[in-house]
Formats: sequence, C-alpha cells, structure tokens
Amino acid sequence: MKRRDFPFITLAPWEQFASTPPDEIAGRAQNVAPFEWRGHTFQVAARQVDCGDSLRWSKRIVFASFVGREDEANWVLGSGRYYDEPQTTYGSSRLRLEKRLNRLKQSFSFPFGRVFHFPKGELTPEARWVFIAANGSGCWDNTPFAQPDSLFRLSLGANEAFVEAPALAVRARLLEEVGRPDSDARFALDWPARSYAQRQSLLWQTRRGSVAQLLHVLRCALVVHPPLRDAQAEWIWWLEEGSGLLSCSPVIPPHPEFFEETPRLRAWRRAIFEFFEPTLNRALLQRHVCARRAITSTDTLFEVQSEKTTHHERLESALQLRDWAQDKIAPRKLKLLLGSI
Repeated sequence: MKRRDFPFITLAPWEQFASTPPDEIAGRAQNVAPFEWRGHTFQVAARQVDCGDSLRWSKRIVFASFVGREDEANWVLGSGRYYDEPQTTYGSSRLRLEKRLNRLKQSFSFPFGRVFHFPKGELTPEARWVFIAANGSGCWDNTPFAQPDSLFRLSLGANEAFVEAPALAVRARLLEEVGRPDSDARFALDWPARSYAQRQSLLWQTRRGSVAQLLHVLRCALVVHPPLRDAQAEWIWWLEEGSGLLSCSPVIPPHPEFFEETPRLRAWRRAIFEFFEPTLNRALLQRHVCARRAITSTDTLFEVQSEKTTHHERLESALQLRDWAQDKIAPRKLKLLLGSI
C-alpha cells in the first residue's frame, strides 16, 4: 500500500486529552504493516499522536486501527507502556513497525488495548486516564515509576477477552467495576492516593493490636536505642519475608556495613514481634494486583524510620514504650532495655 493510500486515524472523544493539539485529532496513518494472529492476517495502520502535556512521561501514544474494519475508536499498541516511544512508524520504517508488532505479540496475549480519558470530576476530582488491554488487564495514569501502583484486572469470564468487544462496551465494563468499592479497578484507582500508613494497614495484619500500633512501638524502640541516640544518625527498621519467616533489622544509611544489632535492640525486636505477630494480608493480595506489586516490587515490605531526636522526644518515646511493655516484659528486664534515656 502506498503512503497516499494509508487510511486516516481519527481519535474518538474519549481518546483525546485536554492538551491534545487540535491538528492531532485526525491524520493519515504514518505506516501500515501486517499482523498475524491465530491464523488470520490483519493490516494494521498506525499513527503516533502528540497528546500534549497530559501524560506525565511521554507526550506520544501510538494509535492503530485494522484496515477495512469499522470501529468507533482506535487501538493502542502495547500494554500501557506508553513511555516506550517507537520512532518507527514513519514512511521508510515500515518493516520496523512490523517487527514491533511481532515483538509485542510475544509479550502479550493480544498486543492491543483501548485508552479512555476521563475529565476532571467524572471519576475523581482530577482528570484520569486508563489503558485496558484486550485480556482485561489495565493501568491508571501509567508511568514507568508509578506503574505498580496503578495496575488492575477487570473480571472476565472463562475464555472472555476484549479482542472483538467495541470500545464503548469495554468502557461500560470498566465503569461498572469502578462503581463497586471492592473491585480491583476501584482499589487501584484509589491506591496511589493512600498514605504510607494506610497502605501498610491494608497490606499487613496483626494477631494482636494494630499495624499502626506496631509501627509506633517499633519507632519508639529505635528512638531510645543508644547507638541512634549517640550517633544522631538515621535508622530504619525493615521487615522482609522469606520462607514464611519474618525478621526485622535496622541499618544506618548510607553505611549499613557499620551496623551491628545490639542485644538490647534484638530483645526489643523479639518482644514486639512476638506480641503483634505481623503477617501479610494474603486475602487482599489475592484480590488486588497493585497490592501484590507493592509487595513484590521491593525487598522492603515496611519501614519505620527515626531521624535525629531531641532529649524530650527520647524521653516521651521511652514513657510510651514502658507503658506498652509493662505487662509484657518483667519490670527488671524492662528497666535494662530502656536504659538511661
């Protein structure tokens, strides 16, 4: 097909961002290449669109359509990885577009998806946009940095996919699930706005007390720890999980090799974890993709940070730690653990 015969690609209203230049709404495809899928060969027309400043990483999205097929909207290449800008859709690079399609085919069950832009006030006070892949996986406001926070999956039936579904049907399914407070799409929409403490209270559960109390007691134990008090350094507890076992260790950034856990700090760690017995909220992790990614994307599952403190802050922490531990640790041992504040 000659370039002058390439079809036009026009953005649907929900594919347009507030900052999309008017002359980008409609334009001739920059390339056409074949794509083979389950014994069928499609001719894919693609155009790279400048969406203005609406996207936080890349300004450009590659919109595509299947030549000869009627559709009320376009497809987007990839699975939300809009920052992977293909400089490959222009005239002499036709073969490169075909290679890109084949590469995507190896990575995803169907390397096309729909994109929907929601103006301010429609879903949240801020404008939001979402990518929905043909297999039902999606992401909100995707960037390479925030991606784990935004992933979700629409609940599809067995063997169901959005390969043939009209864009408006996909949008209706999304809005239906966003309207359910317990859905994965709703959870992912709200997840980035949650504070660190709110996230930890959802990701973790304790046999006794609460996650908030656990974090507070851990911080108090750090504040009264003599090496922290004397060095006036910054310390962090981190909790890691491996083989079903939980452990907690502090470090002194940026030189963790200088750290050696003292018997006093080890005793506090054991007492705190024996009381609270924190475990991951497996039920939540099974239901929500972004919660699972929050756990698997880092070795640190939660942190308790204590910066330089004053004598008054250390005294207050010691009193709070004593109040918490007085019915859990023998008085003589508790006095040794608190030391001289």
